[in-house]
Amino acid sequence: LRTHSPAIRTASLKMNFAVCVLDQLRMLDFDVDAAYLQGNYVDRRVFARAPKYFRRYDERGVELIWLLRRALYGGPDSGRVWYNTLAHYLMKEDPVTPFQRCHFEPCTFTHFIDGESDPQTGTPCRILCSVYVDDGRLWDNNSSVADEFLVRLQNRFSITLGDPSARTSFMIGMD
Repeated sequence: LRTHSPAIRTASLKMNFAVCVLDQLRMLDFDVDAAYLQGNYVDRRVFARAPKYFRRYDERGVELIWLLRRALYGGPDSGRVWYNTLAHYLMKEDPVTPFQRCHFEPCTFTHFIDGESDPQTGTPCRILCSVYVDDGRLWDNNSSVADEFLVRLQNRFSITLGDPSARTSFMIGMD
């Protein structure tokens, strides 16, 4: 997680689908608009030289250098910075629904709702969230908690929700 951006494996996504079908969870999908531009450097400072037509100099003739607060789109670290920003939000910033990252699949996050279970099946109330770069899939069995989480996610990041009535699922080339 320090050198690259993980991407959900096809087998993990299929496993999520299987578990959620068996437990009759609701599925929602979302797309993060210009995700790489929404990533923030939280653990380091990055300096960059401006392109020729944007370069400025101080009164001594010394070139001014830019301090980047966000990754450059298409930059070598932009995917990792976006993933770290989203993971930090899911696990640390949202106090209402703190998620935990799956140990074996770093692109899947889970949140269990304390003390609640589905009255029909008896399974614990939970939200699963899987991400593949800028595409996300959410499964839940407590729509009120999940919908409130999605509102907070939309307030934090610019995201577009998929059509919940659509019968197809598509996530970066994986049906």
